[in-house]
Amino acid sequence: TPPPGASIDDDEIAPPNPPQAGMQVIVDMDATTAGIQSTRNVNVGDVIQVAIVGANLPSSGIAAFNFNLDYDKTKVVAPSYTGGSSTDRNPNFNNEALGGGWTCLPAPEGDVDDEGGINGDGNPATGSALLSCFIVGSGGGGTIVMATVEFRIVASGSSPLTLNALAITDGQFNQIARCADDPEGGGTEVPIPCVAASVTVQ
Repeated sequence: TPPPGASIDDDEIAPPNPPQAGMQVIVDMDATTAGIQSTRNVNVGDVIQVAIVGANLPSSGIAAFNFNLDYDKTKVVAPSYTGGSSTDRNPNFNNEALGGGWTCLPAPEGDVDDEGGINGDGNPATGSALLSCFIVGSGGGGTIVMATVEFRIVASGSSPLTLNALAITDGQFNQIARCADDPEGGGTEVPIPCVAASVTVQ
């Protein structure tokens, strides 16, 4: 439970409106504020919503995507939720932008080391939020918030939020994008910028 006086972001997603051209995926530190916020100052006890923005995705839409969002778990924590729809957990798939009919499998995890999930790195100081979703056909394209990740702020300091293991597939099952700095990439996907962000806890 957040302490009295904590700032808690609502669930309303604001237009991301990134200024850059070309396909990329961007970490926006404040999903509730229009534009892209690459940094954010918060306090212990705050609850924030971070957006994963797909910029300039194919207008024909996408059929699958996955990502891990890495963070310092000694400063911020993304809780894993169980039960209910796989598209309504944490990370939280953005139904409004991508439409219905999607499935997220394995179940979204705030940290892959959380009990009941897949195996992470086993390091209690590091967190990695996982989302992997697909649809038969295709969903939204253009510039959209693909998902949000809820974070609880637990200690002073700072943490980068960095994307890895990103993959995006189009409606013809072609892998069209991966992070340019991902050493595991290859095949048909195009290396694109994956823009990190950071949070500072007072």
